[in-house]
Amino acid sequence: MRWKFAAVVVLASMPFAAAAQSWQQYNYTDAGFSAQFPNPPNVSDEKYKTASGIEVPAKIFASRNENIVYSVTVADFTNTALDNDKAIDDAVKIFSAGGEIKADVNERVNRQHGRELTVIGKDASHSSIAIFFFDHKLYALEGRALPPNAEAGSANTLRFQQSLQFAMNGGSFGGAPGENANDGPPGGGPGGPGGGAGGGRFGRDGLRAPPPQAFAACKGKSAGDTVQQTTPAGDQRPALCTQSPQGLFARLNRRPPPPEAFDACQGKKLGDAVQFDTPRGLQDSTCIQTPEGLAARPNNRAGRDPAFNGPNG
Repeated sequence: MRWKFAAVVVLASMPFAAAAQSWQQYNYTDAGFSAQFPNPPNVSDEKYKTASGIEVPAKIFASRNENIVYSVTVADFTNTALDNDKAIDDAVKIFSAGGEIKADVNERVNRQHGRELTVIGKDASHSSIAIFFFDHKLYALEGRALPPNAEAGSANTLRFQQSLQFAMNGGSFGGAPGENANDGPPGGGPGGPGGGAGGGRFGRDGLRAPPPQAFAACKGKSAGDTVQQTTPAGDQRPALCTQSPQGLFARLNRRPPPPEAFDACQGKKLGDAVQFDTPRGLQDSTCIQTPEGLAARPNNRAGRDPAFNGPNG
């Protein structure tokens, strides 16, 4: 698992920044992604090793500021047969092996489906993680706040997580045509094109911002807590408290998974592989956390089954 810690190793000899620098959007057209960093990231060539032992070339883009390490790993799976769902599930297992997953939700960025995690490490570190796979590449972003006082860095690790974008249509990263199309830090600062502290994930790809009652339901709660939220129709439904740039909110599933999905994960742990009897037949599945409890999600439908998709749209 050296890839996960490579960013820490690369930056170990660098002094911590005395004060926060200006966040800027760094666009890497060749690598196919864009993200905000508080200072210029170092780029290194590494090897990414999956939990199943497959080793592929990877690039790591990493920097640190104060007690937070920011990194994006781009692993090239072009010459392997590993598909997107298996690659994402494999990466989730790697992260969960290093601590406790407090939140695990499906997400969508620039029409690409993936997973976002909140992980509390065994060393009391706090990580905000985004894992996506498209165009034969795995993208694993992690903002990792190191102890002591790791919890205080959660706002910045979340900001980093929510800044991730993927190159669309000739290298555009979501701004106006031709905007943010070059490598390096163009003017996409906080709140500018490509999202920032005020932009966030919500509102992109047609997703609506969480309603006020979603934030009220999680007042005084922690990420990963299960609460009851009142829907627009007036129904009470279980929801999972999830961190957003605007604050902690209750995340509803579009519809609860079927009873068989919960039965398949009885006595199992988050990330365990199970088989789930679906209308399409027996499916290889993975146990994921939902607001209603641990449930089996078919691997070949990860991120596409409405029963397991994100909140409010």
